[in-house]
Amino acid sequence: MRKQISNNKVLNGLYQYRLIIFAVFFLIVVPIFIVSFLYLGTYYEHKTVKFNSDVSSSKFMNAKLTSVNDRPQYSLDLGDFTFYVNFTDITLPTEQENTDEDDNVTITLVNGRYHFSTYVSNKKTNVSNVSANFALQTQWMNTLSTTSKDLTTTSSTFTISYNHKLPKYPLWFVKVSRPDLYAHLSYSVGGIQRDVFVKMNLQDALVSIK
Repeated sequence: MRKQISNNKVLNGLYQYRLIIFAVFFLIVVPIFIVSFLYLGTYYEHKTVKFNSDVSSSKFMNAKLTSVNDRPQYSLDLGDFTFYVNFTDITLPTEQENTDEDDNVTITLVNGRYHFSTYVSNKKTNVSNVSANFALQTQWMNTLSTTSKDLTTTSSTFTISYNHKLPKYPLWFVKVSRPDLYAHLSYSVGGIQRDVFVKMNLQDALVSIK
C-alpha cells in the first residue's frame, strides 16, 4: 500500500512539473547531445589520414620521441628494421598578394615548410624496397600535406609544404596548434609486401621556427 502511494506521488510530481522537465530536456539535454555528436563527428572525420588516392589509415603505431643533439628524434623498432625521423625546423608561411584582371586582391599563404631527415638502421638482409609516404595532418580540421621518399641507411632530408596559419579554433574549446607527422612505410621481406602506419606526435617537439 505504501509503495503504491509512493509511486503515485512520483507520478503526480512528474505531471505537476512536466513543463519544467520538458524545458530542461530541450534546453539542456538536447543541446549537449547535439554538441557531443558534432565534436565526435569532427574528430573521427579527421582521424583518417589519406596518404594518396590509394592509401589511407586511421590506425597507427606511435613512434618514440627522444632528443638527439638537442633536436627531436622519433624512432620505431619494427623488427625488420628501425625507422628514424629527425624533426629539424619549421618555416612559417608568408602572405602573398594576388591581383586578378579586375584588380581584385586576394591573399594566399606561400613558402611554409616543415623540415625533417630520415633513415633506417638494423635492416635485415632480406628486407628491400623500403619507402615512405609522409603526411602532415591536424586533428579536428583538414590541413593535409603529403610527400614520399625512398628510405636508406644514410640520413637524408625531406620537406613537406605546409601553408596554413596556426593556431586555429575549429570548435569551442578546441585549439589546433600544430599538425602531427604520419608515415606509411612500405617494404618487402623475402618478396612479401608489408605496410606499416606510424604516427609522430609533433605537439611538444621543441624546434626552431623561422
